[in-house]
Amino acid sequence: MLIGSPDMLNVAMKEIKYNNVKFKVADATDIPFEDNHFVKSYERK
Repeated sequence: MLIGSPDMLNVAMKEIKYNNVKFKVADATDIPFEDNHFVKSYERK
């Protein structure tokens, strides 16, 4: 199972307005990040 398709990620990269966001195609069952890589989460209110 992939998280996003390469085509949709290309669309997102063209539309993104932030320079600190990166996109990556990955297998949802084996994500390419170490445990506890993401230390903060944000919730939109």
